[in-house]
Amino acid sequence: MLLLVLPSLLVLVLEGALRLAHYGQSYRLFKKADLGGKTYYINDDFFTAKFFPPEMTRSTSPFRMEVTKHAYRIFVLGESAAMGDPEPAFGASRYLEVL
Repeated sequence: MLLLVLPSLLVLVLEGALRLAHYGQSYRLFKKADLGGKTYYINDDFFTAKFFPPEMTRSTSPFRMEVTKHAYRIFVLGESAAMGDPEPAFGASRYLEVL
């Protein structure tokens, strides 16, 4: 039991210390930015770095949305089919926008 608990505790303490020291990159999809006196969520260019090797890292399409929401937010996740590739006008998110 001690053989399992001690290494797990060591990893948890190390992870907590690294997070408190802000070591490494943030891999969140959204990051906050102040633009024109308002706070927005914008895309984080390092988000895809945890999924791809450095030479294949992609960036998300740029977006901006207010932190204070005034409606429901619906996120469509997926690959090219969800985006509507090759014709974005026929993607799932475009259907929701029209509805």
